[in-house]
Amino acid sequence: MRRWATAILLGVALALSACGYRFAANGKLPPGQSAVAIPMFVNRTAEANVEAYLTAAFRENYARRGLLGGDSSPSRLEGTVTAVTISPILAAPGRDPTFRIHIRVHLQGAKASGEVVQAWVDESEEFPSGGDVVLTGANRETALRRLVETVARSDSALLLVR
Repeated sequence: MRRWATAILLGVALALSACGYRFAANGKLPPGQSAVAIPMFVNRTAEANVEAYLTAAFRENYARRGLLGGDSSPSRLEGTVTAVTISPILAAPGRDPTFRIHIRVHLQGAKASGEVVQAWVDESEEFPSGGDVVLTGANRETALRRLVETVARSDSALLLVR
């Protein structure tokens, strides 16, 4: 699954590069854009708090690069969580099962110029069963947090400039 997501992201990057677009280098924004506002993401799933986790991860990622702005920033990055699924992975006899958690997020970046760039991010993370419900839940939560960090680091496609 991770290979498909990588292949799709690479395909989008290649397609956009053929249109005269390029990636913003070194975590810098294009001229005229000093910071990006990141409002709370929208959650269209039954997974509680996933939008808060994603929003915090994206804000931290941008803050680390000195690019996080307030609500009045001319550029915006918005996100919608459209799917969070968990599926079991077949386990060998005598071993605890493993699960895979998958997330799909729609990202939309609006530049100061008014141009809008969109991308879909699909990522997944595996986590082990803990032998009991409490430990499995803790493993699931840890996997979800790692997954959110992965999605937040994959947003470079939105920093496109001509």
